[in-house]
Amino acid sequence: MTKPTASHHAAATYWVTRLYSGEMTAQEERELQRWRAHPAHEIALQEAFAVWDLSADLYGNDEALAHQQAVEQRAKSGVWSAIALAASLACLSLILMLSEQFWQDDAALTLAEAEQKAAATLQQISSSVQLPELEDGFRMTSQAAMIALEEPRYFSTTVGEVSHIQLDDGTVVSLNTASAIKVTMYAHERQVELVHGEAYFDVAKDSNRPFVVATDEQQITVLGTAFNVRHRNDESTLKVSVVEGRVAVKRRVASTTEMTEPSQEEEQLLLAGDIGSFNDRSKVIQQHQHAEAEVNNAWRRGVVRFDDDELGTVIRELNRYRVKKIAVTNDTVRQLRISGVFHLQNGDGILDALAATLPITISQDAGQIYIAAK
Repeated sequence: MTKPTASHHAAATYWVTRLYSGEMTAQEERELQRWRAHPAHEIALQEAFAVWDLSADLYGNDEALAHQQAVEQRAKSGVWSAIALAASLACLSLILMLSEQFWQDDAALTLAEAEQKAAATLQQISSSVQLPELEDGFRMTSQAAMIALEEPRYFSTTVGEVSHIQLDDGTVVSLNTASAIKVTMYAHERQVELVHGEAYFDVAKDSNRPFVVATDEQQITVLGTAFNVRHRNDESTLKVSVVEGRVAVKRRVASTTEMTEPSQEEEQLLLAGDIGSFNDRSKVIQQHQHAEAEVNNAWRRGVVRFDDDELGTVIRELNRYRVKKIAVTNDTVRQLRISGVFHLQNGDGILDALAATLPITISQDAGQIYIAAK
């Protein structure tokens, strides 16, 4: 197998930072897809993603959670724009520093070696990183779950919570804000029902027990892969983004059994980098969208990214994570466009960033935040 060189790793670091900067253009995304077609380039890119993931862990450890709980017990105050900017610059500096240290010579590291080296480096520097104060209750949780055969278990998250659940078969399920699943293990099959919301599945391989994810109208079957599924109550479309491996999506029909049966319609195969949107009338498949497929699961790290999106779309997504909702007062403001990467832990600091970027004013009362034209 072709091993990446130092120059490959440097290029991969550039692409990852561009991807999460919120400023990547459509032309750059096409250039990235051409670049990653080379096997060594793809390996370097995946290793750079691993370093980025581990850098995000600085904000998800026990110390960070204890810090958050302490903050929530005292009055919330302070100027947020400087803190949010400092946190963003610290994260970018960290990924660049790690990458420079890792790829300083031509001896390519394996992904496992990269993760070990990143973890050791992060442990050394984490004590010197000043965590920003958290607002509006965003939090990450984790748990290990033992599931007896044929005994369903339910898992759910509250508003502003992202939870990582380790199932006893080795599969890891990440639940986004205000989401719920039901997990049932059988001797011949592993079944998950996405009741509502969004989940990311990193499925442990087991050729004897397929892994099936079902919603009201669609069923997704895999043996071992990583993919994101979004099916919210306020959205009519199921969205499936495949990061690794492949999945088969098929419409479900009513049945007398607890799990509905797949229909006789032809199944839709999605490969790594494919994004499928399904509803009861149609399906739309976007192929080779590797960058977007990666971005679609960035919420697992407490990050949301927007690329020339309307402010109304941005606020609707941010409100998923907020108890105190944001309202946009008129259509003109709602149609303003913005690109950016926002760390949900920054809470109301995100609003300061919007106010500094767009011609808007922000006000609030006890129950809601309002955005109006300046």
